[in-house]
Amino acid sequence: MNFKELSKFNEAMLAKQVWRLIHDKESLFYRVFRAKFFPLGDIFSAQVKSGSYAWRSILSARKVVAARARWRICNGLTTRIYSDCWLRGAASGKISSQISDIPANAVVADLFEENSGWWNGVLIDQYFSPFEAQKIKSIPVCITPQEDILIWPKTRDGKYSVKTGYQLLREMENSELASSLDSGENKKFWTVKRKVVQSPTYSSCSKELETVFHALWSCENIGLVWGKCFEELRAMSPLLLSFVDLFGLALQNSRGAELFYTISGIGVVVRNSLGEVLAALSEIIPLPLSIVVLETIAARRAVTFLQELGLGQFYL
Repeated sequence: MNFKELSKFNEAMLAKQVWRLIHDKESLFYRVFRAKFFPLGDIFSAQVKSGSYAWRSILSARKVVAARARWRICNGLTTRIYSDCWLRGAASGKISSQISDIPANAVVADLFEENSGWWNGVLIDQYFSPFEAQKIKSIPVCITPQEDILIWPKTRDGKYSVKTGYQLLREMENSELASSLDSGENKKFWTVKRKVVQSPTYSSCSKELETVFHALWSCENIGLVWGKCFEELRAMSPLLLSFVDLFGLALQNSRGAELFYTISGIGVVVRNSLGEVLAALSEIIPLPLSIVVLETIAARRAVTFLQELGLGQFYL
């Protein structure tokens, strides 16, 4: 298992009990602890007022689950848009766009179209930043009535494991350590390194100062890397100095904005036992975060397409 720090291993094991108190609601363990410590809420709303050392230790391990657990959107009726963690990715999982006309206590179901049950793209694009709107629309919508469920994205089956909890604690410690290091020695190091650089201009073109934006975008020698589809946007941005300005310019132009959105496509071909094509379908969808999710969406669309065609027996 390669557990080197026992304190973090113990905390990861305690987080396993937190996970049980979230999901294993039929167990005696859950019923006893809920009746005593959180009768009107859940494990995350429990207060540290009294209790045994074991109970206080379990409460302290809530931060492990809270740091990486995400809500899997099904019917969207219990997940709050602004206060719950439901966006995929390594960030906090919470919406960072400013609260506007959507109520602060609104749930994710309010972002669905009433008739189709799919994402309301017009509403999402109107009230969320383009980056977050893309993330929201890339989340697969559940087509069967199910309640939202808290999952653990660091495992394939979505269930918390002590091993991944331990790894997360190590990552959190390394992140905190890196941010709290005294930069005194680093300043001395970079002072020495500066003496090695003979010119502040970018060595690839020897025309402009070496900045991140110039090296990755505005330098004429980097054009081939971005490809022809970005030529129009590059021509629009000769005087920009940062990627923030570049993205703002792209959003003012429909063609430029399209370049920053990632889409994918799925296709379905229906054949009979002789291999003859009976029907076909192709659709453009927002790109999911993994190939596994994309393949699952494609398989689900194939099944619904066959049902729409009225075909009772089929093989995927």
